[in-house]
Amino acid sequence: MTINEQTLQELAKQFGLALDWSNENIIPYLQDLAQRVITYEFRSSIFWIVIGAIFILIGIIVTVLAIGSGDENIMGMACIAVIILWFAGIWIVGAQINDIILCGTLPEKIILRYIQTK
Repeated sequence: MTINEQTLQELAKQFGLALDWSNENIIPYLQDLAQRVITYEFRSSIFWIVIGAIFILIGIIVTVLAIGSGDENIMGMACIAVIILWFAGIWIVGAQINDIILCGTLPEKIILRYIQTK
């Protein structure tokens, strides 16, 4: 992965580092730091995909239980819960898949977003 100099400068500024570009060790350090930010985003996205999948699975279980009960009151409440769980699960999974794709294709965008939110 190669990160441009401006992105590395912004990342260093975020962590309060004063850069001496004449030092040979600074570029590898900042590239390693950038790689760790990307790895963090990738791994946290995997975690949130699992959470989203759990929401979807709970929605399926609630649907099956509500249909099995045959009670219309329970089915009405379950319908609302299922819609919320499925919507949240699909939204979480979709957003995190987008982040994983960005980690592989545009790592600079992930780093800049990290810098802007801190």
